Amino acid sequence: ISSGANAKALTLIELQVKGTGRGSFGAGVHDNTVTSSIEAIIACTNRLIDQGVLSTDQVVAAAV
Repeated sequence: ISSGANAKALTLIELQVKGTGRGSFGAGVHDNTVTSSIEAIIACTNRLIDQGVLSTDQVVAAAV
């Protein structure tokens, strides 16, 4: 997003949920690219939960 010491990384992702034909997008912004990516994954996962595509139990089971 910018350059130099104040640079920020923007990560945009799309996740497709296997077997549902459904997916969503997520975005993350941080000065660290790894953290930006994790933020995008969390944002997308939360959106899929809000849409009823995933349950919190499914997310926890997949994370273990």
